[in-house]
Amino acid sequence: MLSAMNSDVRGSTTPASAGPYATRSGEVVKQPVGFQQKLRATARSAYLSIVDRLAPSPTEPFLRCVYSHFVFDDQVRAFSRILDMLSDLGEFVDTDRAVEMAIGREPIDGKYFHLSFDDGFRHVLRNALPILAERSIPALLFVPSAVIGCGWKTAKTYSLDVTANRAVMEVATLDVLESARAHGFTIGSHTRTHARLSTVVGRKELADEICLSKVELEERLGCECKYMSWPYGTAADVSPDALELIEQAGYSACFSAIRGSINSGRCDLMRIPRHHFEVHWPLGHVSFFCKGNGEP
Repeated sequence: MLSAMNSDVRGSTTPASAGPYATRSGEVVKQPVGFQQKLRATARSAYLSIVDRLAPSPTEPFLRCVYSHFVFDDQVRAFSRILDMLSDLGEFVDTDRAVEMAIGREPIDGKYFHLSFDDGFRHVLRNALPILAERSIPALLFVPSAVIGCGWKTAKTYSLDVTANRAVMEVATLDVLESARAHGFTIGSHTRTHARLSTVVGRKELADEICLSKVELEERLGCECKYMSWPYGTAADVSPDALELIEQAGYSACFSAIRGSINSGRCDLMRIPRHHFEVHWPLGHVSFFCKGNGEP
């Protein structure tokens, strides 16, 4: 089904009365400012690029989850290069298979990657999913259920205040998510409003973010919502009560933003590790982390 993906995720639905949506990386990606920031960025870039070239490609079997937030209109070629690099290192697996490996029901007998995207921005579906479909690469899309198909005013609050980006980005609409699912992609919960679960006070409020999000996605998409990732992704961004409720709500697995690889049969399914990358990073930086560097 993935190979049949077509133009129904490419079109723009920005209403004429709305303010402009950012579609290019330069509108959103923060650049270093001032001599010290630029010097640190240059030094870090040089270090990671050199270390990546010196580090051998992994020879032992692994399952590594990787995720990103953006694939802007001017990043399609760079995203393709990242997919080329990862495909040279290993094979992409879908979420169900990755969870089977994590549980230990299926052996990690090769080199595997699992790909996901957080936040639910429309440009990811427009630019990344057709490329992934052409290559038959599965992906998991985490979206906050309350902002699906929102108008420009809500998108502005979500983009600038909630996710702390530099420009307003369009959020995926329900029809586009339905099309993505119909073509073989998986939709998961990123809470209801992109809440920092460690700061949510009250059992009802926590249930709204975790349980109600699952219910809303299932009702709107007509399929089970089995997976979740908690926003911001670090251990400090989720509470024990939230993790308990995520499991009680019936999610099969929950993904973090904590770097690490999956150990078969010994992985906490409510805290699955993921390696973060962004398409504007130098290719050597993405390679450095996807090879397992930076893992505890």
